[in-house]
Amino acid sequence: MSKVFAGSHTRVLSEVIREIETDVTEYLGAKYMPSIDEPASSVFVDVWEARGGLIKEHTIGTDPQSAPRRQFRTQQYAPGAYKEFIRFNEGEILRLRELGKNDQSLRGIRQHLNENALVLNNRIEARMELLRWQAILNGTYVYDGKTVDFGKPAQNDVAPSVPWGANDGFGNFTVANPSSTPVQDLRYWIMGGYAPFRKYKITKVIMNANTERVFLDNPAVQSLIQNRFAAETYKMHDINAVCSFLIPGMPPIEVYKSWYQPESVNATTGLVTVGDAVYFIPDGRLYFECKLPDNNKIGDVVMTLSLANGSLDNPAPGKFILVDEHIEDRPGNPYIDVFGGFYGGPRLKRAFDTLTGTVI
Repeated sequence: MSKVFAGSHTRVLSEVIREIETDVTEYLGAKYMPSIDEPASSVFVDVWEARGGLIKEHTIGTDPQSAPRRQFRTQQYAPGAYKEFIRFNEGEILRLRELGKNDQSLRGIRQHLNENALVLNNRIEARMELLRWQAILNGTYVYDGKTVDFGKPAQNDVAPSVPWGANDGFGNFTVANPSSTPVQDLRYWIMGGYAPFRKYKITKVIMNANTERVFLDNPAVQSLIQNRFAAETYKMHDINAVCSFLIPGMPPIEVYKSWYQPESVNATTGLVTVGDAVYFIPDGRLYFECKLPDNNKIGDVVMTLSLANGSLDNPAPGKFILVDEHIEDRPGNPYIDVFGGFYGGPRLKRAFDTLTGTVI
């Protein structure tokens, strides 16, 4: 006996498939610039200036010579504001079902609200991670067309005499530059050749995966690898294994692969187009982690006061993610907003101890 089934009865849903998204738990920048709550409406940075020198010779029976006292400077800027919302109109509230379930009568608006709250949280964390690395690598914070310069010394950003690789005109490595000498460059910067770095104990070098690729693809590096392992089977070009014999005493290299994706929204259809993944550390940029006070922290991301936290009379700092329902107060045209964000910005408090490189 033949039977006719409606489409809704033959649909089988066993799981919900998620596309690949950035993993905020793998963000490295918070190690050096953690996010903190600050109950203030302005961001301050107090900096003790570095001191060195030798104590002067003294003749007994005379007054000692004076030494200049340690100086400090204070920076202040108005915090940035980062906030977005995702709206569900009446039609969407009524028709959205719970994903991954066969029973289409299960209302799904709460599931969609939770999922989009997670989206906003990830976008907040990605923004903060990008702000961290922009401050570390560039020594600045840019917001609304204005630039805050944290005073990172120019000599703290090293560059080779010959770039390590060719780029596509947009700052992205394409192929290794056969004329470059990355091994000699790293040895010179880290092993005492470069005077401004001598006072630091460099404990790690951080780069992205494409910079690692260009380093290992360098013909001189390839030749050194082949000569070193001529009598052995060596199939995996691990950058730390390579550097350990090419540069004895070289601190470990960490390849940081976390990324974000730019996106564009079609003004007519509302369709979101997601771009290619972009590393938080751009191609050709290096960060030299140093042994410093405060567990190697060089700054923080300050989250300042907002009305979304606390109350009108008592606003509070921190990031915020809220569901704002307008059902009973707008019966004619109800909607629900999920909005989130934070007010604040980065503080590169140890700009004078932030060591970086530009090899592209």
